[in-house]
Amino acid sequence: MMHSLSNRDRQLLQEVNDPLGDIENPCSRTKGIMLELKYFEPMNVLSTIQTTSFPDRMWRVADLKDYITLLTRETYEKLGPEEYDQLSHLKSCYRHDRTYYANSDSPSLWRLRSMFPHFALTEKMISIKPKIDSVNSYPKLHAAFYLPEFGGLIPSQKWLKKESREALILIHFFATERLKDLPLPPHIRHLLIKKHLESSFLSDDRRMHQLESLGLIWGGGNLKPETQCALNEINQREPTFSLHVNFNAFI
Repeated sequence: MMHSLSNRDRQLLQEVNDPLGDIENPCSRTKGIMLELKYFEPMNVLSTIQTTSFPDRMWRVADLKDYITLLTRETYEKLGPEEYDQLSHLKSCYRHDRTYYANSDSPSLWRLRSMFPHFALTEKMISIKPKIDSVNSYPKLHAAFYLPEFGGLIPSQKWLKKESREALILIHFFATERLKDLPLPPHIRHLLIKKHLESSFLSDDRRMHQLESLGLIWGGGNLKPETQCALNEINQREPTFSLHVNFNAFI
């Protein structure tokens, strides 16, 4: 006989089965990000936005985009007076709090960028450029590959052929590991990429469009020459690197 589960029971099962809970004694920054990403369900975050931030009207996509963009830009440059006032207003609407991750349903910046990765791409690529420039290595990769949110731009296998999809995952994995922005073991890095991939609200069609707009693939799904060259150089210089990537984890 089947028994229905209470919301609390579902939450407990979710916590038990979330692999991100396996991380022990992470550094302070890594711990914060782990708390941001584990246990959170994108639809619950959207529900929180509607019921808590905008109880009297529907939330607007334009407002959310401005909020994510300005909050991201604020991390690397001083905002102008008008932008500062706009962000202050949006912070009050979204009840911005740096300890958002304490509540798994709160709309923190990390969660919002995971759910809507395309809203922060330009700002994140600008903010991460100094770190990329400091990496004296090969090959020259598109800045988007270094972003944690890039996982949310990867379409399903129904839309992007296996070879191209695995190539993007491999380059992304290589870029994030090379940058060493987060000191994570490979299996945890897999989980984070998978979390971003699954948390993104972008449709496969929109993800394909984003990758094409970034100049990473052709409209038909084949890799652009620059992307193919980067892949070839990784495989040539580190022929065993692909063995560290479990592509089945992203199916």
